[in-house]
Amino acid sequence: MRTALLPLATLPLLLTACLGGGGGGGETTATASTSTTNTSSPTSVSIQFALKSGNNSVSCGNAISSLGTGAVSADLKDARFYVHDVKLITTQGNAVPVKLTQDGQWQYLDTALLDFENAAGACASAGTAATNNLVQGTIDSGNYVGLSFQVGVPSTATNSSGSTVGMNHLPTATAPAPLNIAAMAWSWQVGRKFMKVEVNPVGGVARPTTPPTTATTFNIHLGSTNCTGGDATTGLGVSCSNPNRGAVKFAAFNPSSQQVVLDIQQLLAGSNLSQDSGGAVGCMSGSTDPECPAVFDKLDLYLTANPAGSGNQGQPKADGSNVPAFRVESK
Repeated sequence: MRTALLPLATLPLLLTACLGGGGGGGETTATASTSTTNTSSPTSVSIQFALKSGNNSVSCGNAISSLGTGAVSADLKDARFYVHDVKLITTQGNAVPVKLTQDGQWQYLDTALLDFENAAGACASAGTAATNNLVQGTIDSGNYVGLSFQVGVPSTATNSSGSTVGMNHLPTATAPAPLNIAAMAWSWQVGRKFMKVEVNPVGGVARPTTPPTTATTFNIHLGSTNCTGGDATTGLGVSCSNPNRGAVKFAAFNPSSQQVVLDIQQLLAGSNLSQDSGGAVGCMSGSTDPECPAVFDKLDLYLTANPAGSGNQGQPKADGSNVPAFRVESK
């Protein structure tokens, strides 16, 4: 995992400008204050993420116990997800964007990839040795007490020249990192897997085929569906009736002492990993897939329109303050 470069002091606080050099050598001076003064001086911020199952850390090559409705054991095969629109929330409730560092590997424009697989054990088939657990950037000085972000890749973003560019639907082969990872591409939807969590449960996944078969992996692939149109080169102009981008919000978050946890025990709490009832194995965001309602519930997303005809399919149910799969805890 990357190491946090420039931690912030205890919040709420008045963040002041970064002192020292770039890379890993600088430090951030932050002075505790009740002042509401806000300057335009940027300061570095590093937001740490972790992958856990309950209170236990999860990694490739180590068995995970008590997953799903059957409390089965499983091996991790993959765990990666994109986030964008990362913001810190002020004491007045204003959400201020974090300007992400353009590192050429994990972050591009306003989007970052969190990667918890290291190509070991069951993760070897499509994994990479490099991992990343940080979102890093700068933000204007101010009093910040909370955090919000979106799970997924946006359809478009604004580049340094002020132009609108394609993001989710850019061709993988020509896209900049981290949008160029073949394992995160969703060719049948011409987009990205926003979240890819795959586990191999002990005993496999029974399939309702004739004759019955057993699959090795239970998949969770979150991404936009029912996508049409667009330019195949620029990725612009694509329309998806089910965007499936999740909102996450924490009213209280201190990046110096806390981290964001994706808890796969919670994510899979309503899923039977030993039995697949139809459609893709696990949930690949299909609106009629019987395994998807339980997963979407843990991400606080509407799988289908509710009420019928409302057009809110693939939208967050609320503002992201109650997403069972994500939590904040001490580092």
